Amino acid sequence: MGDSRGITPMKAEGNQAQNWRLWRSRFENYLTASEIVKKEEATQCAQLLHYIGKEGFKIYTTFKMEESDKNKLQPLLDKFEAHFLPKENISYERYKFFFRIVNKKHKRSNSL
Repeated sequence: MGDSRGITPMKAEGNQAQNWRLWRSRFENYLTASEIVKKEEATQCAQLLHYIGKEGFKIYTTFKMEESDKNKLQPLLDKFEAHFLPKENISYERYKFFFRIVNKKHKRSNSL
C-alpha cells in the first residue's frame, strides 16, 4: 500500500539543523502513512537512505557504525542527528548572551 511518490530529499543548503528536523519529521510521518513502519528495520533504513537524497547519502558513507547497528533505524537516525545537530558550546553561548547585555547597557550610558 506504499505511496510511490515518497518525500522530497532533504535540502542541502541553508540551516542544516532546521532542515534535518523538518525532514526527519516528514520521514517519520511517511513511514507511518505508507505502513513501512510495519516492515523490517532494514527496509526502513533503506527508505531513509533513499529519500534523504544524494548529499545525505554521502554523509551516511562517513558514519562509523557497529556491525550490529547497520540495519537498525534508531542508531542510523542518531548518527544523522549527531551530524546535523552539533552540541552547543554552553560557555560560548553564555558569553554571547552576557556580552549582548553589557553591550546594550554600554550603548545606553554613552547616549546620555
